[in-house]
Amino acid sequence: MPLLYANGAPYTQAKIKALYQWEVADSPGGPWMEIEGATTQNYTPSPATSDRYFRRISRNSDCCGNTLISTSSVAAVLGKF
Repeated sequence: MPLLYANGAPYTQAKIKALYQWEVADSPGGPWMEIEGATTQNYTPSPATSDRYFRRISRNSDCCGNTLISTSSVAAVLGKF
């Protein structure tokens, strides 16, 4: 976090809680579908998953407008484990 100042005095910004939603698609360009229950920072696909693409959407919590923070890069799971 950057150092912030108010009236010349440094202060620390409170952490903003992010909400996560993982999505899956059959191609890297989508269309994307939400993965039910996949709402944590990290996600591990089931071992049977193959030839799928994943990304994570991060949003501010409801108290901060529920606005988009970022969309992750696309991760590919190709072939079988």
